Amino acid sequence: MTFARVLTMAAGCLVLAGAAKARQADDPWAPTVVTVTAKYPGPVLWKAVSGDHVVWILGVPSITSPHAAWDSRRVEGLVSGAEAVYVPPTAAGGLGTALKYLSGKGLPGGRTLDGVAAPDDYRAFQALAGRVGLKTADYAHDKPAWAGLRFRTNVFQKMLLPVNAAEGKAIALAKAHAVPVRTIAHLRADAVIDALGGLSDAEGQACFGQLVADAAYTADRVDAMTAAWTAGDIAGYRRLFDDEPRVGCVDKAVDQAAIGDKGLNATVATIGEAMAGTRRSLVILPMRLLIGTADLKARLQAAGIMLQPPPGLDN
Repeated sequence: MTFARVLTMAAGCLVLAGAAKARQADDPWAPTVVTVTAKYPGPVLWKAVSGDHVVWILGVPSITSPHAAWDSRRVEGLVSGAEAVYVPPTAAGGLGTALKYLSGKGLPGGRTLDGVAAPDDYRAFQALAGRVGLKTADYAHDKPAWAGLRFRTNVFQKMLLPVNAAEGKAIALAKAHAVPVRTIAHLRADAVIDALGGLSDAEGQACFGQLVADAAYTADRVDAMTAAWTAGDIAGYRRLFDDEPRVGCVDKAVDQAAIGDKGLNATVATIGEAMAGTRRSLVILPMRLLIGTADLKARLQAAGIMLQPPPGLDN
C-alpha cells in the first residue's frame, strides 16, 4: 500500500468544492418526481442560491460498491453546456511528509499491536482481517492509529471498493462535453501527519478502534448505502449515514491542521465567485459535508448564499 493511499484516508474529512452561476431553466427536480418517497431518478442534487443565481451541487459518497451503476442523465444535463465542473480540494505532501509518516508509524520498544490495542478492538480487527483475507501480522509493529488507517484502506482494496468512483464518473461526463474541470484548492497534508503522529497512547488506541469499527460498518453497509444513493433515496442514505461510526481522531487531526477550515473557506469563496459566471456550473461535494455537518450551510448563509437541500431532506 502506498503512502498516498494512507494520506488520502487520513485527510479524507476535507471540506470540499466550488461552483458557478446558473440560471437553470430545466429543473432536474421535475414535477414528475414522487416527492413523498424522497426518491429520485438518480442521485439527488443540492442548490446554492443567491437571488436568481444558482450553483448546483452533487453530493457523492467516497466509497461505493464495486459494481455501482447510477442514472446520470440529470447530472449530464447539468454538465452539458456548463461553464465548469468543480471537484474537491486535494491534500498532498512531498518527500518530507512521507518521511515523517514512515519514521513515526512504528511502535517503539519492541511492542506489538496486540499488546497495546484494546482487546475488543483487536478481536474485531482479527475478525474483519480474516473475513477479507488480510494478515494481522502485517500491522503488528505499527502504532495503533497508523495500523488502523492502513487496515481500513486495505480492507476496501481487498473488497474492490472503488474510491471516489462517483466523482470520477462526473469528471468523465465533463470531459466528454469539453467542460473544464477545476480543483477548488490544493492543500498540504503535512500538519495532518504531525497531528496523527502526536496522538497519545490512549488516543492512538481509541483511534484504532474507531477505524476498525468504521471499516467493519462500511464492509457491511456499503451495498445498502450505494443503493440508496444511486436511487436518490436520501432519507434511506441519511439513516445509514447517521448510524456510521465516527472516526474522531482523524476529524481532530484535520481540525488541528486547519485543513478542514481552509477547505470550507475555499468552497464558500469559489461558490461566491462562481455566482458571477455566465452559465451554470456543477460542484461535487462529499455527502458527509452536505448531510453530516451544518458548517458549510452556516458559512454560505453568512456570505448571503442559501444552501437548499433536495425535497425530503431538512438540514
